[in-house]
Amino acid sequence: MNHLNKLSKPNGLLYSVLSQNGLSSNLIKTNIRQISYTTKNINNNYTNNTSKNSININNTTLFNNIINNQKQLIREFRGNKRIKQNFYAQSTGSIFNDDVLPGFLTILSSPLKWIEYGKFIYRNITSNALIKSKLKALDKSYVYSKRGFFEEAEKMFKELNESIAKYDKNGINDISTIQFAAVVIKNTGLNDIDTKNYKTAWTGNIASKKLIWSRAGQVRVSQKDSFFFAQNCIEITGTQSIVVKDKNDKVISSIENQPFKSQYIFERNLSALPSQWRIASSTENPIK
Repeated sequence: MNHLNKLSKPNGLLYSVLSQNGLSSNLIKTNIRQISYTTKNINNNYTNNTSKNSININNTTLFNNIINNQKQLIREFRGNKRIKQNFYAQSTGSIFNDDVLPGFLTILSSPLKWIEYGKFIYRNITSNALIKSKLKALDKSYVYSKRGFFEEAEKMFKELNESIAKYDKNGINDISTIQFAAVVIKNTGLNDIDTKNYKTAWTGNIASKKLIWSRAGQVRVSQKDSFFFAQNCIEITGTQSIVVKDKNDKVISSIENQPFKSQYIFERNLSALPSQWRIASSTENPIK
């Protein structure tokens, strides 16, 4: 089940408003973030070891991810720049889970799937416990809680959309995994946008946040070494507004209080510092 593809339909109003002002098709489709939802699938490559609650990612994918991270580090050194945290922390490059738990009435009416649903709930509970214990061991000053995570997630959600609106690639990199940042920059066409003639501002109000699933497990990176990673998927609903101005600060189009519902997946390395939550995938920009 590709649950990230079932949230909403594209909003024609927003598409028409921006297209009338000559913005690129990539920007029109993706710079509004939560409003025009993708119909692409998130490909998830993992096997779940329920006895040890561990996740083994394809070795070739992991090797390529590590090589890409090393290349990022080399470029940062050569550029004589400060190394940002996201270039240090490794990412799995994969999504650990693709299913969601149905509603309570659906569960009651499907006794043949009770074992399957029970396993889903069990993995949520054990993953949450593993996240707490690993983060406590990693950083004693950090206390993990659902409420605290929601606050971090909301802040990162807003920072991501504001950075996209400002064409700020550094801002995107600071809060995203390397894979997700690359997808966002490509899908939004930030490398081709005419930043001299157009300015975009985004604002959003969050109405609710709901935890969809949690997964945590051990990812093997070599024959001897492995890291623990965590992923949390949350559903965010609310309203958002976007204003497009020309180079003279004249408003050429705007959308006010457009409702949205989207799912974001956040990932964190639980085994090594520096460590922080990062956006790993979203409804609009899924990791393939």
